[in-house]
Amino acid sequence: MNNRQKDLAITLLEQNSFVSAAQLAKNYQVSTKTIYSDLKELDDIFLAHHLFLTKVPRHGILIKGEDSHKVKLLANLRSQNELNINHKDYSEREACYLYKLILESDKQSILDLALSFFVSETSVRRDLEKLEHYLLENNLCLSKRFGDVRIKGSEKAIRHFYRTYLISHCQLMSPQEDIKKTLSSIFPIKQVTDICDMVAKSTSLYAFSIPSHLEIYLILDLLIASHRIRRQHYLEETSIEEELKSFEVYPLASELLSQALSLPIERLPDQDIKAICLTILSLGYVTIPDDKHEFHILTNHLIQKVSELSGIDFQADQYLYEKIANHMRPMIYRLKNGIRLENQTTEEIKKRYSILFNIVWLATKTVADNYQIAFLDSEIAFLTIYFQIAVEKIEKPLLIYVICPHGLATSELIVNALKRVISPYDYLKKIDYTQITTHEARKADIIISSVELSHIKEAYILVSPVLSQLEMEKIRDVYYSMVNGNRKTLSVINNPDLVNQSLISDLIGQRIYLHQDCQSLEECIAYLVEDKDTNCNHSSAYRESIMQRESLGSTSVYTGIALPHASPDTVEVSQLSLLTLKNPIQWGANQVRVVMLIAIKGGEEEVYKDALIHIYSKIDNQNFIRKLANAKTKDDFMCVLLGKEA
Repeated sequence: MNNRQKDLAITLLEQNSFVSAAQLAKNYQVSTKTIYSDLKELDDIFLAHHLFLTKVPRHGILIKGEDSHKVKLLANLRSQNELNINHKDYSEREACYLYKLILESDKQSILDLALSFFVSETSVRRDLEKLEHYLLENNLCLSKRFGDVRIKGSEKAIRHFYRTYLISHCQLMSPQEDIKKTLSSIFPIKQVTDICDMVAKSTSLYAFSIPSHLEIYLILDLLIASHRIRRQHYLEETSIEEELKSFEVYPLASELLSQALSLPIERLPDQDIKAICLTILSLGYVTIPDDKHEFHILTNHLIQKVSELSGIDFQADQYLYEKIANHMRPMIYRLKNGIRLENQTTEEIKKRYSILFNIVWLATKTVADNYQIAFLDSEIAFLTIYFQIAVEKIEKPLLIYVICPHGLATSELIVNALKRVISPYDYLKKIDYTQITTHEARKADIIISSVELSHIKEAYILVSPVLSQLEMEKIRDVYYSMVNGNRKTLSVINNPDLVNQSLISDLIGQRIYLHQDCQSLEECIAYLVEDKDTNCNHSSAYRESIMQRESLGSTSVYTGIALPHASPDTVEVSQLSLLTLKNPIQWGANQVRVVMLIAIKGGEEEVYKDALIHIYSKIDNQNFIRKLANAKTKDDFMCVLLGKEA
């Protein structure tokens, strides 16, 4: 409701008789069409106060309802109008200009602004000149076109500018200031109250504490973002590497923004969630230790399991422990209550940190089994980020900028050539020539440019658009001097073979049975199915599915191994069970000395696919099968299976 509409409502409430739309249009110097448009806007407001807007042909317009309701609404509107009418000079109008241009609508007509402030259009134009200078100082500009005015600039700059302005203009950092009361003079009081209450409740649930005197930044960012997003103004995308740490508070930020906008999390713009993440991080938040013993046990189990599977000891990282322990409580609460917290960068995380994601997925099965809950990929993505941050503390990847103004095709040529030299553990990032400043350049470990960068002081490697052999050698020398072979930790979680070996070891556990005296395939399968180490996979349907598969065609291989496998829908827990025989037995057309029972649970095939391929790639080697059959101990067997024998 703009000021003209407020004034129109006051006029109608003061009338005891009908007044025509034409008369109102004349009074406010607008068309009757505008008056009818304003009345449509006011209709809901009157109804909310149990009043009714009555329009009678040839008579006019009248508000009907109880006098007490009229008096109450009239007093409310007059108090609001009091604030708007008394804008005697520019300093008093400035805040209203910014509110209208940033939060109320994308553009304002100079005529409407003049009517709102009861000043001439000339006065408004003078005001806008002053406002324009102020905006230019903050990397924003004022666009004036066809009698309309709007603020232009990046969405991030607009939001940051307005937050800073409100804190300064309204003295929101003053310890004596009543924050809710002050904010309610700018934003709707219900929205202010709801967001303040929501911040208090959500930070408690997610075990975060933000210094009270800095909380105003988070509240303002939520208020401003909710208005801007509703009008389809979204933040620009940034790469995942630039904001890795922000995922630590992504669940809390998602919850806050979801409630502020009354929208489900999956419909929120991802960059806006990350902006709230960065606000929380910048306020120096701390995690509140969770004293529930069960969450600490689960955290220890998870970290221990990821350490075992990855070969990296995370158990001494106290920061990682605290983050996961505090993530556990709301995560279990969400999953047990069917709350799907969608992480919109899940697919990017799965792709960028695919091996670590699979390791964490496997480790979370311990938590899932204890609580009888199904983990979502989005939750696993959050946990993956915690571990990725821990890895990068051990061994930080290099950030390498590639600067090329010759267009997309040329920059792709350079990047593709560099990928043959640069490890996938490090970050290759394309930067537009216009974006590279001295400040930005300092962030990079190596800068490679196809144009001269005379405006920056940092060292860089100048190359041609198509890299020559000499240029490649220079880049390789600089890169290797920085890496210096120190890539052991990162190589563990980025080496598919090492991870496949961990997955295979986990699938097998203790289920290796050497030199057994079984006489037939039925005896072999019965032995493997009934063994006490075969976790949960004891159902009749499980055994029948194995035998049914054999009836369709033998699973034996000419090299001397059989690979019976169960139907995924009968498997309770994914596992491999291995058996060697004292004497070969006939299995279909082949003599067999080694049996590997494969049981992969439905839905987990993709996670274990590469690990199984790692084994399948060796089974056509008779010498490999002979070594497995002759292994004297379980350790010897695993060394052969994983290719670790001396």
